[in-house]
Amino acid sequence: MINELSDTNFDIYVLGGKLDTNEKNMYGDMALKTIRSVFVDKTVIGVGGITFEFGVSDYGIDDFGIREAMMKHANQTILVAQSEKFGTNAFSIGYPLDQVSTIVSDTNLSQEYKTGIREMGIELILAEP
Repeated sequence: MINELSDTNFDIYVLGGKLDTNEKNMYGDMALKTIRSVFVDKTVIGVGGITFEFGVSDYGIDDFGIREAMMKHANQTILVAQSEKFGTNAFSIGYPLDQVSTIVSDTNLSQEYKTGIREMGIELILAEP
């Protein structure tokens, strides 16, 4: 993702920490310390699963401290997830869905989730797959 952003006019900051080569993200104490030292307007988070009952879940446990700090230090949390991740729970539960301000998914999202998300007052943006 850094390569795609390198030719923009945005200021890009990269976290330190340990690289998860499978998920392509940074985690650990160094990353957490960096996140806790800044405030941002928006944070964008990917997930492994989303249900109305349990909220947002993911495949590993190590990332939730990072995500919690990112959400706490951001004015807006944007969740990005493919439609097939809705209605399923991944390995570990993270946080309730009502902590998210915007969800971005694809147009294959079920009507149940389109309706439920909008009824919760969460902005829903759907893109062509």
